[in-house]
Amino acid sequence: MRSLRFVTPDVALVDIDNDVRGVKAMPGGIVVPADGVLKTQLMEVFVRRDGRWWVEAYHHVDVKPTRAIPFSAEASALSGRAWCTPRRRAFGQP
Repeated sequence: MRSLRFVTPDVALVDIDNDVRGVKAMPGGIVVPADGVLKTQLMEVFVRRDGRWWVEAYHHVDVKPTRAIPFSAEASALSGRAWCTPRRRAFGQP
């Protein structure tokens, strides 16, 4: 679990990083990761009702490998850098 945040005493947001190891096959058109590890992120909203926690909503996505992305010439001139590496950020952080 990456983070747990209580929005109210009865509503919690949970961020989870998952690694599924030993992946040998994927559905058509999806490339098997070279290292056999499929990385995903899961965000869940839990709500407490009658003393029990229930999953109210969730969002589950695969994580693509990070790579450098070239800026356009205009953006490069403004930033003074030719390349930018994307950063991951936790939910709620700028």
